[in-house]
Amino acid sequence: MRPAGIWTAALAAVALAILTLSPAPVDAQVGNSSLSGLITYSDGQPANARVFVGFQGKYRQVATRFRGGKNVGYSIPGLLPGRYELIVSAPAGKPRRIWGVTIGSFDEKQLNIVLQRCPAGEERFYTEIGVPILDDMPFGWQGGWLQGILLTQDGLPVEGNLSFYRGPTLYLTIPAGASGLPAYFETRMLPPGTWDVMFIPSASSKLKRARLEKLVVDQNSRTVLGPLTIPPGSELDAPVVLALPERQSTPVPTVAPRPKRGESTQ
Repeated sequence: MRPAGIWTAALAAVALAILTLSPAPVDAQVGNSSLSGLITYSDGQPANARVFVGFQGKYRQVATRFRGGKNVGYSIPGLLPGRYELIVSAPAGKPRRIWGVTIGSFDEKQLNIVLQRCPAGEERFYTEIGVPILDDMPFGWQGGWLQGILLTQDGLPVEGNLSFYRGPTLYLTIPAGASGLPAYFETRMLPPGTWDVMFIPSASSKLKRARLEKLVVDQNSRTVLGPLTIPPGSELDAPVVLALPERQSTPVPTVAPRPKRGESTQ
């Protein structure tokens, strides 16, 4: 991961499979608007990219399209009016997470996106544009939002599941590293408060189970954990208790702050 202070601008985006990310439609209703555009690298070459589009905590995935052997970008039809989040990734590119893409009624919005080329391994870290607000939270949001990254002692991404407990009671289980950019986890489905967390590695990972105790998820905030390092071993070994990593908590505002002069909104 990165040192303190870089989380809000270049968070570890290792799974782009935010817990709620799934192939399911953004919403059961079908809207009359669309979003489309080209995705290129910073040198102007077209990027074979994936786009996760999120609306109030629900996501779906599309990919750039090819026509006659030419990359013609992405197209997302059937959108409802509102405020959207985009997560864009491509091989050899630094992913971008874009908040506050506003779609109107009967809107055919165009948004071209440029990804910076990056060295191998750096694809796990994304650049964040804009800030999330309360309108981006799931319907009935209880005020808790947690995200972070799981790595081996060699800095490689980890796959498995995280289970959240209050006392002996299991509340929620989420995947980590279940998609294209591994190791990342995120959930907006936790109530705020204090949690015990159990990590269960995938069977082939040769890693131990691990526990976090008394992890605090703040009210109406995004709580971001520094990297969690999972030791080698077997999932049959007794779980190890991990030291609580660096934790940053940022309140979720009701409205987005105005961009600073010269700040990119794309």
